[in-house]
Amino acid sequence: MNDEYPAHGRWQFTLNRIVEGDDEVVTEVAITDGVQAATAISFFRVEKGKITRLVEYWPEPYSAPSGRAHLVEAIL
Repeated sequence: MNDEYPAHGRWQFTLNRIVEGDDEVVTEVAITDGVQAATAISFFRVEKGKITRLVEYWPEPYSAPSGRAHLVEAIL
């Protein structure tokens, strides 16, 4: 499925964070093809060394709403 996604060049992945449990793993990955950039947050269930379930989120960057802006600091 991801092989067919349109790209401007070779995809590059940077693992920013990984959290592991007994049978679950969560990753935060930065992805780019040199033109497009995205972040993927992935929740994996692992059974007997194999991924049996994957739920993935691709959040869009956005500014904090004006009433909440004083509570956050942008991460660049």
